[in-house]
Amino acid sequence: MENYTIIQTCTSFPTKSRAFEIAKLFVAERSVACAQISDNTMSIYHWNGVFNQDKEVLMTLKTPRSMYKEVESRIMEHHPYVNPEIIGIPVIMGSEKYMSWLRKQSTERRDG
Repeated sequence: MENYTIIQTCTSFPTKSRAFEIAKLFVAERSVACAQISDNTMSIYHWNGVFNQDKEVLMTLKTPRSMYKEVESRIMEHHPYVNPEIIGIPVIMGSEKYMSWLRKQSTERRDG
């Protein structure tokens, strides 16, 4: 298995419908191999000097490392937040069958 060829990108949204809309777009255009959406996340943070506690929807995206910057840019383009959470985490291990499937998704985009 190649080291760090897949990046898991995490971001959050204010609503499940917005996360779902963007996830469908990214998967359809093959910017990402897959997207997972988890709702009922509680975020606690300071923003502009104010303490906040908000329900959010967490979205996890998997993509080849070579496409991370494009995915980051696409999230910024479609995200309703001024400064959205966008965190890319290298996947250091995974079943070879699954990792192969993830890599194939971007190959099909380039070849398709």
